Amino acid sequence: MKLFAVAFSVLLTGCSFILPIPHDGALFDNLVQVKVAIDKTNCQDKDWNKLLGKVEQLKIYASLRKDPQAKAIEELESALKKANASSNEKFCESVLKINRVRVDTVADACIVTGK
Repeated sequence: MKLFAVAFSVLLTGCSFILPIPHDGALFDNLVQVKVAIDKTNCQDKDWNKLLGKVEQLKIYASLRKDPQAKAIEELESALKKANASSNEKFCESVLKINRVRVDTVADACIVTGK
């Protein structure tokens, strides 16, 4: 029984070497840049051009490669544009808070799926 358990663990460990999960370094780099930019963004300073530019680049990249997270990234861009255009600071802050979590969720999905 112990031999079976050891053999099974070795086989499971070997799967990661035989069938590695593909990792898209460019997508993840874009996500990191968006995360850094959104974490530095606030609603008092509405100069969000750098953030919105990075999000647009990420959206186009994800769309062109038909990434499963492309829809979430489109929604991220749409929400950030609405928050930037809004004069309601509480609304803006809530949108930023939600979309900081969205960026983390997209990153987690990219790590888990390898896309």
